[in-house]
Amino acid sequence: MSTGKKKKISAGKRKFRRFLRIYASILGIATIVVCIIVWGRLKNYQESYDNSKSKHSPDKFMDEFVDNLDYEKILGYVKNYGINVETGINPKENHAAYFAACVTADGAKYDKNDKYTSVMPVYDVYAGDTRIAVLSLKADGKSDSFGFHDWKIRDMAFDTNEIDYETTTVTVNEGMVLKYNGQAVGDEYKIDSTDNDAIRAKARALGASVPAVETYVIKDTFGNRNITATDSNGNSYTAFVEGNTYDFTGSKGTKAPEDIEQRVFDTIDSYILTIYNHKSFDETATYIEYDSDAYRLIKDVLASVIWGWTPDTVDILEQSVTDYVAYGDNLFSCSYYGKIYKYEEGKSESGEETFNYRLIFKKHDGKWYLNYFIIV
Repeated sequence: MSTGKKKKISAGKRKFRRFLRIYASILGIATIVVCIIVWGRLKNYQESYDNSKSKHSPDKFMDEFVDNLDYEKILGYVKNYGINVETGINPKENHAAYFAACVTADGAKYDKNDKYTSVMPVYDVYAGDTRIAVLSLKADGKSDSFGFHDWKIRDMAFDTNEIDYETTTVTVNEGMVLKYNGQAVGDEYKIDSTDNDAIRAKARALGASVPAVETYVIKDTFGNRNITATDSNGNSYTAFVEGNTYDFTGSKGTKAPEDIEQRVFDTIDSYILTIYNHKSFDETATYIEYDSDAYRLIKDVLASVIWGWTPDTVDILEQSVTDYVAYGDNLFSCSYYGKIYKYEEGKSESGEETFNYRLIFKKHDGKWYLNYFIIV
């Protein structure tokens, strides 16, 4: 039977319980402190690890690589690692200039190559969407405490597959200085180019001072071809360009003055109409220098023609005078192109006909007369 009295706890037990509470509190606080310290150190370690990983990342190397690409850098890489097209004029310098121009125009970027590994990173380098190089990396120096290290280029290959290489032919007057992308073109690119041009030869025979011509053949040209020519006095000449052919002789593409152009038209019109309308040679002769090569040739041609079909109409559809070259004040050469349409109802001979001539005119008493011509 309970007496209703609480059991007294001894003083010793009370002290022990108080000790346990204090000890537990201290232990809890210590645990928290230790956790905070450990967490802080782990956090610092992780941050240091991440910083080291980022600092030594091969991508970081590539970021700096593409940001610093310019002509001088690219030229250094080309010289160090080579290029697979070593022909043409100064191929290293010109390829470096080409790739630098691509980077300037489209910007540089990179992407991981299919052969990329963490041990040997391999990257494709692009200018815009065009790959210009492939490079692999290797470790540079010792690893740090986290096992990371710097990177440097192991090997590099420039991609020339997208470049259109072509052979360029350049004709200049003898003694001109020829340059390709600012670099002098030497005699090793000159071919045997004996001047057999009939028009220039005839002009010389008529007393004109006509320089000889020289022809250069430059293989594996590409990109923006900056081709210039200057004479011995430093005067620059403009090229007549057809595809990959450059002509600095001044004998191509030049338009004749209007009065001279009209004189050429009138001369050839008279010749054509004389043939098809059976007119007298005397009418055409008024445009031809007496007793010249042209005079004798046209007279013989008209004398030997067996007159047959005479069309009802002869219409000149097109005509042009180009390649005008003046040899002083009294002689010039040019090229003539014309297209006519001759017609007679029911005749199969009806249709178009073209004429291509190279001509020399000589001045007498203030008028121009045909002296010589060849059919082209």
